[in-house]
Amino acid sequence: MIHSCRWRNRIACVVVIGVLDVLGSATARAQARPGGGAKPSITQDVVAASNRWYDAVSRGDATLLETIETDDFLSFQQLPQGLTVIPKKAQLENIRKTTAATRLVVHRTLENVKVRVYGDAAVLTAVATFRGTDAKGTPVAAQNLITEVWSNEDGKWKLGHFQSMAVPQKPPTPAK
Repeated sequence: MIHSCRWRNRIACVVVIGVLDVLGSATARAQARPGGGAKPSITQDVVAASNRWYDAVSRGDATLLETIETDDFLSFQQLPQGLTVIPKKAQLENIRKTTAATRLVVHRTLENVKVRVYGDAAVLTAVATFRGTDAKGTPVAAQNLITEVWSNEDGKWKLGHFQSMAVPQKPPTPAK
């Protein structure tokens, strides 16, 4: 239990750092490795893990998600009805209830990907563009800022936190 509490504190700290970086904080940028982020192999591994996770979500593969996500995984998503916090258990229950007929078919592309490594944790920030169709065949599209917090557990990257919010119409002004 003590390890879990320390991990939760690390996630909170790393999420704050990642969000500050998305908003252009010089403080967060100063903590990155010289040359712009993580080693290329770590960046590739984290991006590959992110793509496997998103593919599992979009296919409705709850069994795979159980192995990719940490036990205390949380998802923070800005939906039309407001900010929604979804713990792993609720996410997996929702995915298991969803059928192919009601699932969104959406392709995700990532731009401006940055990976920062903090010990055995990594923060991925990016602009994600989603395009596809809903269950009725209606086109859907969105562009979101995403933050993912990954933990390297026994050599495997596991997702502990996902946050998604719409790209603002007017870029935020960095704090002075």
